Amino acid sequence: MLNNAFRKARNTEGLIYVLVNTGSTNTDIYQQALKMLGIVHSMSRKGNYLDNTIPENFSSIMKSELLYADNFCSTEELIYYLKKYIYYYYNKRIISWLNRKSLAQ
Repeated sequence: MLNNAFRKARNTEGLIYVLVNTGSTNTDIYQQALKMLGIVHSMSRKGNYLDNTIPENFSSIMKSELLYADNFCSTEELIYYLKKYIYYYYNKRIISWLNRKSLAQ
């Protein structure tokens, strides 16, 4: 999976790759490949699923509110709208459990 993604990526420097630590023997191979490409490896502690809840929650909401809601013509268009969505998500999106405030508020 990573090899296919790396072949398509133009610039991987500074990207963050989130991997839940399952104790897999492939973890060392992943770490080496990511390091060679300048990708920051963010990994949860083994057996602690709570470490990954924030990125998983954001990913799930972003997919339903942005990715599945539109068809993008190019990678550049997707990146443009993803940046706009991230700004909206943290600064404008109202959250009921925060008494109808945004994360930034």
